[in-house]
Amino acid sequence: MTGSPSSTFAEATLSRWNQKSLEDFVPEGSRWASIRMWGARAFAGHQLDSHEHHRRTRAGLAALNTTDILDLLLSLPAGLPVPISSLSSRQQRMVKRLPAGVAEVKGGEIVRWAQNPVRIDLVVVPVRNWRVGLQVAGRYAPFSARAMWLPELPGDQDDLFCDAERFGIGVLTGFAGRPEIVIPPAPYVRKRFTPSGWLFAEKLYEQVASGERRQ
Repeated sequence: MTGSPSSTFAEATLSRWNQKSLEDFVPEGSRWASIRMWGARAFAGHQLDSHEHHRRTRAGLAALNTTDILDLLLSLPAGLPVPISSLSSRQQRMVKRLPAGVAEVKGGEIVRWAQNPVRIDLVVVPVRNWRVGLQVAGRYAPFSARAMWLPELPGDQDDLFCDAERFGIGVLTGFAGRPEIVIPPAPYVRKRFTPSGWLFAEKLYEQVASGERRQ
């Protein structure tokens, strides 16, 4: 029995854990939020770029959920003018469709203002079955350090330890209170920032920004 994702998440809530359990694995200032990605719930330790968040709020700019736009933006330096004539025909057409607040177009030049709005430090997925945990946590491999959170250690814990360490996935146990870190999550090293990585950050931003605006 693996249990439904909803029942697992209901038992493993942010109110039941003391985030100091993970303070050695996320930077100071990282905040936790419950998120939903790929049909499953998770907890994300993240840091909002306050300057970018406030800039977007003033401009009325929400999350950017179009890979084509993000691909264009990554080809432009932030804050520096680029002649529109130097862009490809496809990129020039896309410039005309950019939402307000993303960039400034003036005098035949474009200046990108939009930047990655949030940094993801660690994603923790609550699961009952560790093999499911490997699959779910594995989806975050290109974007963040990750860990699974189990109610207790399974009978085949040796297999769990072997696979978790091999894939760099941390293991936490104990839904009832402060979780115990059995295997620490491997540090995440980003080799380069890609459109898919930026898109993931935007999807997370979309979920946490509304809460920030209410504060």
